[in-house]
Amino acid sequence: DEVLGCLYVGASRENAFTEEHRNLIETVSYQTAMALKNARLYEQTQQMALTDGLTGLYTHRLFQEKLSDEIEWSERHNRPFCLVMVDTDNFKTYNDTLGHPQGDSLLKEIAVLLKDKVRSTDIVCRYGGDEFALLLRETLKDDALKMCERIREAFQLRFGGNKVVVTASIGMACFPTDAVTKKDLAKAADDALYVSKRGGRNRVTASPPLEEREDIVQEILPR
Repeated sequence: DEVLGCLYVGASRENAFTEEHRNLIETVSYQTAMALKNARLYEQTQQMALTDGLTGLYTHRLFQEKLSDEIEWSERHNRPFCLVMVDTDNFKTYNDTLGHPQGDSLLKEIAVLLKDKVRSTDIVCRYGGDEFALLLRETLKDDALKMCERIREAFQLRFGGNKVVVTASIGMACFPTDAVTKKDLAKAADDALYVSKRGGRNRVTASPPLEEREDIVQEILPR
């Protein structure tokens, strides 16, 4: 049993409490303890829904909410931001060769690396499997590119000497220069990531501006 707190009941005279009083106090104590325990359980459940159990990063679901909020903020205050997709190259081979426990450890290390490379105001999530997503708040495209390149280099430095070499393919798109809706921004970043992977991996690709994007995407992506 876990001690959740202490309920103190006193009286100014001896033998003030009857058996009925004591039973009532025990009932109140039990109900209070259960209420506290349920509140804590609810808080833990909410936390599990918000953060990935393995890496401690935001979940895909919460990231979608944050992305919507960021678009609203950007439109209201006329401030740019960038969406970055990071894919872990050779992760399946790493998992198959070294085992799932080592794969889990790698994902944890990547989470720490990403949080270390971005600012405290930026948002990092585990997007799914071995893919991560970043929201670089109030960031211009050139600055986002520099940050992405630092992340790519950090991957290579940290994991390039492993038995199975692990690198990062990165795609990024900025709002509102590359897309003006949530759906289109996500697609622009994902298309840029595809170009990085198709181009040999271990590289950074930025989405072209909105007015140029359609023609370029038709050239680089299969129809």
